[in-house]
Amino acid sequence: MFFTPHPGIADVVDAIWDVDLPDPELAGSVSFKVLPAASPTLCIHYRAPAGSDQRINPGNCRQRITGVQTRTITIRPTGPVGAIIIHLKPEAAWSLTGCGLREFTDANIGLRDLFSPSVTSRLEDMLSEARGGFERSQVVQHFLLSRIRRDLSDSLVRHAVLGILRDPSRSQRSLASHLDISERQLSRRFHAMVGTGVKRFARIARFGKAVAKRRRGVSWSQISYACGYSDQSHLVHDFKLITGCSPDGLLKAVSQPRYYELNAALAVSGFSNTFIVEPR
Repeated sequence: MFFTPHPGIADVVDAIWDVDLPDPELAGSVSFKVLPAASPTLCIHYRAPAGSDQRINPGNCRQRITGVQTRTITIRPTGPVGAIIIHLKPEAAWSLTGCGLREFTDANIGLRDLFSPSVTSRLEDMLSEARGGFERSQVVQHFLLSRIRRDLSDSLVRHAVLGILRDPSRSQRSLASHLDISERQLSRRFHAMVGTGVKRFARIARFGKAVAKRRRGVSWSQISYACGYSDQSHLVHDFKLITGCSPDGLLKAVSQPRYYELNAALAVSGFSNTFIVEPR
């Protein structure tokens, strides 16, 4: 079940997903394949934790924040699944973390490292006691609303991120010139706040945009043009660079008929980088 963020947090939160698979047998029959993404992710499990092969701090983690994700990961349930997953806007995620995201890239950072153990335990209890997805979404949004700090911002980096999201093919030189700053200064400040370099972030943002369009049925030729690739061979090269697979090979590998309806819902949500697959 997907939810639109409350207006009070809509400038920080992009999308909310309540994952509810209370049947242990069903939960044990699936894995979640998560493709590289520019959006930092907050995940709070209120049933069994899930294991992941994240590059930094892998394994089971009940409550975690991950920054920009530069590689494909697999998340495997260890029991009944109950989780709230939130995509944060990369230009504003530091409003919640209270710091730049350099240490969050490709890492599972426990929520208890950002907030007190008592606060996070209470949040988990409230999610466990909530009656349904809507109530759980309200609980977590209230939690976020009370902890977002609007004074933590680098307006220049924010404008740089928004510029890249609008046009991922834009060069770092052009972006720096537009913002009236040197490329070196832009690179330093961008990496400190977002957690990755300008060029890498742009490549991942463009990749995510292409995946989302393809999952909505857009042709590769149209995607190449719309996402700013010079041609389809450029698109294929980028996909292989990021995932090690060709575009069709990647999407075929993570699309399985058994989970067609669930994956179709994800395709048109804010979580188009996520697929439900059979565990290996």
